[in-house]
Amino acid sequence: MMSSVEKRGLTEWKTDLSLDTALGLLAEKRCRDIIYHLQEETTPIPIADLAKQIADAESRESSTAPSDLHDSIHTHVHQLHIPKLADADVVVFHRNENTVELGDNSPCIIAIWNAVSDIPGPDDK
Repeated sequence: MMSSVEKRGLTEWKTDLSLDTALGLLAEKRCRDIIYHLQEETTPIPIADLAKQIADAESRESSTAPSDLHDSIHTHVHQLHIPKLADADVVVFHRNENTVELGDNSPCIIAIWNAVSDIPGPDDK
């Protein structure tokens, strides 16, 4: 009998990304937000535009003023989350252009994300 991981084709990915690293990145909401928004892009996008997309989505869920939220998100995305994702080759950061796009390990981390998204958690009733 095939496991749910095998059914989803996760065993076919060839990557140097460890499961611990992948799950660690996926545990951070902003990392997931970055990956989510980059999936919709076909070319590298400016980090400022990416931060705005994330801030717009979060401002719909929060009472924080959009401009304050945008500045905070831009700082965190640029200085914390993009470097982590780039170190894992999930994104490629083009420093000279200040743009970002999905990297070589993004298909693997997206497949893991999709697989674990189907697993019920303690809040699922």
